[in-house]
Amino acid sequence: MRFSVNNKAAKKVIADGRTLRKSSVNVKYLDGSEYRYSAVLSRKQGSAVQRNKVKRAIREIMRLNEESYPPGFYIIFIKGQCKDFNRSRAKNDLDTISTNIPSGRTS
Repeated sequence: MRFSVNNKAAKKVIADGRTLRKSSVNVKYLDGSEYRYSAVLSRKQGSAVQRNKVKRAIREIMRLNEESYPPGFYIIFIKGQCKDFNRSRAKNDLDTISTNIPSGRTS
């Protein structure tokens, strides 16, 4: 599963990762050799059904645009309530964020 960032890697990304902010999402990015991503939502943002629907949408956006993102670990934090989630706005924000991530790996 590409969309799964394991717990150890997630803690490292949150501690050491670069934060990129947009209106509908915040992304923590850490350079790595593989492409992994996870969406994060709080219980306060909606019911389990609503949260899972939003996470599926984010995973689909990331899966379809994999070639535009450099390899690394991505933790995507969704802002606002699930009922206010707009898929096209999130896609635009993630596309904008992908252009701000350096494409080359540094040693």
